[in-house]
Amino acid sequence: MIDIPSEEFRAFIPDFDFVLFDSVQENPEDYEFTKVLQALLLIWKYFHSPEFIQMLHKAFRLMKQAYPSLKLMDFLEPIMHYLYNVRSEEEYIDIYKVAEEEFSKGDEYMGTIAEMFERKGEQRKEQEFLQKKDQWVSEAKSEERIENTQEMLISAFQNRFGLVKPKLAAKIRSIQSKESLNSLFNQIFFVQDENEFKELVDKVISED
Repeated sequence: MIDIPSEEFRAFIPDFDFVLFDSVQENPEDYEFTKVLQALLLIWKYFHSPEFIQMLHKAFRLMKQAYPSLKLMDFLEPIMHYLYNVRSEEEYIDIYKVAEEEFSKGDEYMGTIAEMFERKGEQRKEQEFLQKKDQWVSEAKSEERIENTQEMLISAFQNRFGLVKPKLAAKIRSIQSKESLNSLFNQIFFVQDENEFKELVDKVISED
């Protein structure tokens, strides 16, 4: 893969073997992996499978086998954070139920997990609100720019031809395409008379 400039460089080219494990195609339980690694690979293997929740039971059991003396929150909370961020919100309740079933002896921690779920849900809602807020601000700015362009066009007509009748002003304000408004603004300095400009306005409205 590497075109070395001379043989002297060959000594610096890495030469080693590696083991490739396909976590989707292969079964981690067929290998002598640690229980925790088996649990992680099971989660990855069945990530998009309808059997995901069922395999999550098995993954949690493997963790309990590996660390029977560890407290629930020592390893469950990071995993729950991970699952929350990569799984759908609808599945989150099911994931909570799996944890509750598999760690029934750790009732003192379940309230903490439930609070974590609630907190994460609030954070997601807040994030969605902020995204919508940014969209609203962007749309408002866009509407403001269009409105300013409309008023500039009306002022340009007034400077060129005099009085702007309400009917024409209403037509100009009905145009929501910034490109069309800019085009009309450029054309107003080249039309022969106000009738020619009104025809252009009508053409833009009919095409929209």
